[in-house]
Amino acid sequence: MMCLRAIGWYCLLALPLWAAPGTAVFKTENLHIEAHLNRGTLYHGYTAHRFTIHHSGTGKRTIKFTLPSFSNSNDHTLKAVTRTFIITPGTRDVTILQPPLPFSWSDYVLVECNGHERVIERGLSRRLEGIRNTGWQQPRVALLSRRVDYVELNNALDAVSMPSHFHGGTTGSDHAQLESSAEETSVWSEQWLAYSGYDMIVLSGEEWQLASSATRTALHRWVSAGGKLVVWGEGYTTHTSWPMDPAGAIQYMGFGQVYLFTSESDQSRDAIVTLLGTHDPDSNQNTIPMLGPLRTATERIHNNEMWFGSQDADFNSAFPVIGDAQAPVRLVIGVLTLFVLVAGPINLFVLNRKGRRAWFLWTLPAISLVTSGLVFVVSFFSEGITPRVRTEAVTILNQTEQDAVTLGTIGIYAPIAPSQLKFFGHSEVTPLLDPNARDTGSDRRVHWTEGGEQLLNGKWVSSRVPTHFSIRTSEHTEKRIVVTWTGGRPEILNSLGTAIKQLTLRGTSNDFFTATDILPGEKVTLNPSTVGIPRRSTINEFTYTLLESSAEDEWEHLSIGLMPESTYWAVIDRGSPFLENPLANRKTKDTALSHVVGVLPPEEMTP
Repeated sequence: MMCLRAIGWYCLLALPLWAAPGTAVFKTENLHIEAHLNRGTLYHGYTAHRFTIHHSGTGKRTIKFTLPSFSNSNDHTLKAVTRTFIITPGTRDVTILQPPLPFSWSDYVLVECNGHERVIERGLSRRLEGIRNTGWQQPRVALLSRRVDYVELNNALDAVSMPSHFHGGTTGSDHAQLESSAEETSVWSEQWLAYSGYDMIVLSGEEWQLASSATRTALHRWVSAGGKLVVWGEGYTTHTSWPMDPAGAIQYMGFGQVYLFTSESDQSRDAIVTLLGTHDPDSNQNTIPMLGPLRTATERIHNNEMWFGSQDADFNSAFPVIGDAQAPVRLVIGVLTLFVLVAGPINLFVLNRKGRRAWFLWTLPAISLVTSGLVFVVSFFSEGITPRVRTEAVTILNQTEQDAVTLGTIGIYAPIAPSQLKFFGHSEVTPLLDPNARDTGSDRRVHWTEGGEQLLNGKWVSSRVPTHFSIRTSEHTEKRIVVTWTGGRPEILNSLGTAIKQLTLRGTSNDFFTATDILPGEKVTLNPSTVGIPRRSTINEFTYTLLESSAEDEWEHLSIGLMPESTYWAVIDRGSPFLENPLANRKTKDTALSHVVGVLPPEEMTP
């Protein structure tokens, strides 16, 4: 009751600050801000909140957004996201990204400028559905451009009839949801994270051409991170550095695919429905791309089943950051034994010698208090105060396009909870939470810096509780392995910025070359290897094999013959060149394993 009264008073006092629903007006600053709402539901990825700022005055304005304006710290929720923009005169669209955790009930947005505040009523879209934030057992979500016929494609979905194992439905709409864009592709977002909540995007070749170069780059980064892009008609420009299927209808780009159709037809709609997994309900219940053991743990935890004796019963069992914490039993017993001797016979003997036996009434409690503090200190600091960070990642590095896409996992165990985690602005950070367990975190906030970095403030990591994040990054990079051929043998220059434990290269033929322990900046001539038995494989197949085996160290038993032609495979155990340590500003105990699969440019493929 007290909470409801407080909310009521807040709303009453804030009435003068409100403008029309979805807008905010700063008259003295000549600002008019409009929120663009989207009521579609997402089941994973980031939610993009878009605002249009009209600045009709002169000079620059510093505008800070807080989403939502006020909120409770409910279990498994995100309390607030903040970002500041510097605006010049004119009209500008800005996007604020919400990581994959839901807000609580509030949908108001607080806007601050020059010491003034305004509240945008109904200023944000509450799109993320629950805390099962990896997409497991949820419908696939497809974004359709304005020129794609929503009705016809939705009819094709409804025409699919099959019992659903998880949802109990009988049509394709139970396994896939369509969302039609209200905007032309010319104003689509230029950040790949704005598309991370979608499993498929459908547009025409003409609309692809209308999109800006930055938007097309963002869509390619999204595809590389595991998305499916469908293009109808002519107009799409393919990258020659990514492989095509023999028919020229599918391009394999990183962890995702681009599907090309000559036109919008019943046949192409049926193909899209199949790609959405509606004909096989069990097959489209996959999570976002992630390490195999963690995906298995997600499936079991989110399926709310009891798996007694399973090694994947929780996230730490699937991806251990620390083993079972053991109390220092012998040391504690030693301290308690010393207490018994000091507090009892020794204490009485000394007091008797001094003729102060009555002091026993206060010396015993004093010795007990000191001993209790000593036991606490011994127990608390037995494992130190240094956080442990474990990272594993698989990266596809296209050296022709200078693009790197990484799927990884970060596990953190801290005896004392850190107050802040720092991630790159191009990283999709998905906290892996058990919806069936008590939430040990609180006051989770995200602040986007001027440089575009994500600062996760508050209690994202609890003391002495393992915490896991699934990471997807897609970025431009200058890092690479430089290959030159001399006498039929490759010489490489390690420009990845970190030491390589093991490197294997396969050219356009069936020849393999290897080297080990290559320092940053070092040049090494690789040696021929006869270990691998050549097989036909694609980048997708090989990297997904690494995802399944990486966390269990089974990669050492993988045949190098699985590697595609014109690629290299670098194994790194001293951190990942493409995956951040969110506690990099602190001393940590790190355990790392990273696989980089590089796609060579044509001039470096053969002698």
